[in-house]
Amino acid sequence: MRLVIKATITHQGNKPDYRYKTGPAEGLQRAEIRIPKQQSALLPYTQNQYPVSIVLVIGQQEYGATLRFAPSQEAAWVSSALTKGCFKQLVLALQLGGFKICQHVRLEVKGRKIWVF
Repeated sequence: MRLVIKATITHQGNKPDYRYKTGPAEGLQRAEIRIPKQQSALLPYTQNQYPVSIVLVIGQQEYGATLRFAPSQEAAWVSSALTKGCFKQLVLALQLGGFKICQHVRLEVKGRKIWVF
């Protein structure tokens, strides 16, 4: 069974001027997927076990990603850096999948695999 969570694609750290300076994402804003704190209990981690490696599915592509959570934050988030896949920057993978910053998305979670819709 998959759990459904509402999330938002945001600027990393909510700073629109934080951009990549070199590489294939040069000039693009860094992006994260933010999950509200009240929905973070549905995510695949336990108390004090973070960051957590996950498989993030965007379109037909699978990426290695990191799920992070800090008790002081108002949200959990998928980090802007990917660990496996054809891109190393989340913003490029999201663009390829037809997503953009400031867009609301739906996440379907099954274990440590998360689909973005």
